Amino acid sequence: MSDVTTYKMDPEEQAKRKKRTPGFYVELKEQGYSDKKIADRMGVAPAYLSQMKGRWGFVGRPIHEMKKKVKQAEKNKSRNQKKTMKEDIKEDVQKAIEDKRVEEPPIKEPESKQPAVISKQSYDREIKKLEEKVQSEHGMRKHLERKILELESEVFQANHAVAAWREHHARAKKEATQWKNEHNNMLQNYEALNDQYQALEEESAPRHTITAMQQKIEELMNDKNFLEVERDDLRRRVDNLVKQLKAETERANYHGKREHHLYELVKLG
Repeated sequence: MSDVTTYKMDPEEQAKRKKRTPGFYVELKEQGYSDKKIADRMGVAPAYLSQMKGRWGFVGRPIHEMKKKVKQAEKNKSRNQKKTMKEDIKEDVQKAIEDKRVEEPPIKEPESKQPAVISKQSYDREIKKLEEKVQSEHGMRKHLERKILELESEVFQANHAVAAWREHHARAKKEATQWKNEHNNMLQNYEALNDQYQALEEESAPRHTITAMQQKIEELMNDKNFLEVERDDLRRRVDNLVKQLKAETERANYHGKREHHLYELVKLG
């Protein structure tokens, strides 16, 4: 016998394939997404999305007409599913009746008597129970699918917020580096002027030159103090941004885990 290689589809690819529906397309269109972004969410090329729109009858149509087409398609699908479910239920009930007849010991009866059959009332009651069970499971599945879409939207928004905070954090870090460089330059200038002042005092330089140097040193000291205050403020801002970034990242991870768990529940049926 030849070896058979089984391909297992990646869960992310499975999730994207489930989104390739006209309903999902219309939902994203109502939220303002472009076709290029929708194609990316579905995991397909924009050209292939155009082909799918042609099959769905969406080309050149406004959103309200697309929604009508989606609703009509869902009605037809639901009608066909109900018809198929009824036929399957009838087959299951008939099979259960036949299995029950096989399991029951044969009863010797006069040849003139007809074989026992289940009553129409019992038959209808069994069909109704099975239909209610199928409808309940179908409703639960729809609820979980809607919940997954909501969580996907929340994860998308959380990821967008995390990206914005990261950009803000990088900008603040760059500003802090600039302030630090300026602060170092001011310190170097202060030290150089201080050395000159000490040298002038040792050489008994004219009084007005020393006074000018003292004023310059005082100005540099004021600038130094101002820069230190700005540096401390920037440090606090950077710390706050780091905390917010961490919180947004944890929130995005939390929603991602919830989405994965609900997806697993949907797969289990």
